[in-house]
Amino acid sequence: MIRYHHSQVAFCAITLVLALPQPGHADQDLRVATWNIETISAPGTPQYAAATAVLGRIDADVVAVQEVASDTDASYLDQLALDLGYPYVAKAPGGPFGSDRAALLSAYPIAWSDFASSAQLSGDPLANDLTRYLAEVVVDVGQEDWLRFIVAHLKSGSSNTDEYRRALEAYRLTQLAQDTAYEDVPVIAVGDINADLGDGALSPTYFTSVPTDLPTAFVTGADIQALLASEGLRNDPFHFLGQAGLILDAVQLDGGDSTRPSSGRRLDYLVASTELTTLGVSTQVYDCSDEGLPSSLPLAGSALDTSVCPTASDHLPVFADVVVPTANTDPSER
Repeated sequence: MIRYHHSQVAFCAITLVLALPQPGHADQDLRVATWNIETISAPGTPQYAAATAVLGRIDADVVAVQEVASDTDASYLDQLALDLGYPYVAKAPGGPFGSDRAALLSAYPIAWSDFASSAQLSGDPLANDLTRYLAEVVVDVGQEDWLRFIVAHLKSGSSNTDEYRRALEAYRLTQLAQDTAYEDVPVIAVGDINADLGDGALSPTYFTSVPTDLPTAFVTGADIQALLASEGLRNDPFHFLGQAGLILDAVQLDGGDSTRPSSGRRLDYLVASTELTTLGVSTQVYDCSDEGLPSSLPLAGSALDTSVCPTASDHLPVFADVVVPTANTDPSER
């Protein structure tokens, strides 16, 4: 399943995948990937060259990236897209806490893009409880088939306050994924969750009050405050991700599931709704060290040296081949 992209470039402002195809059309194969790219770095640098090589080897139709570190880095992303032949780029702005932002590279036209704030999702205009905006974009894959992506990069860290923020952000991600305007459309959530599914039970099990050591500008939304006062906020981002779909079991070819080799932890995920998983999904964590091992997912070009992946990023990309089902509704009627 090798793909060839066009060289024309068009940029727009701003990443779960959803499909709005039309009756009478064939189901479509699509390769999606997510990668915490640990900054793009300037063209001509070893890191930039390594990132280009890794993404070229995976050859995904749509790539979600996290940790685009600044406005300057965002301009390097534009050049990366140009060099790889992705005509369409969507980028969230930096903030609310820090300059990191999520983005999307697509071989298909971007029909619509936006970023989701906590004020928008909570309905509380004073809410400011997302570390980074959730990037959201609708892609037109042809034959009147549409896909909706949400790219997330949740709060890192292991303190109780970090866990509170990460759980809250996972709750917000699920709010966006369950938008009633798209309730009948398949979806995949992608990104760096900054938690390992194998971590097990966390303490406390539920948060019942707002932590006292949050940043000064941090304001927990009224909806979360009401949740804290009732059953509490579950201290488990995967509890909320599981409400968005099935967490895909991507592993390396050698059987390991780490997506951040330096820590040995699995932090990066694809979450797919049942409409996609019932049609079949093949997944993999790409690691240059696995080149030469048998793989059921075809790759483009020649095998990469083992040094390329760690030069590109401290994370490994996760990718999946999915089948986009034909739509049963007319997008123009939604």
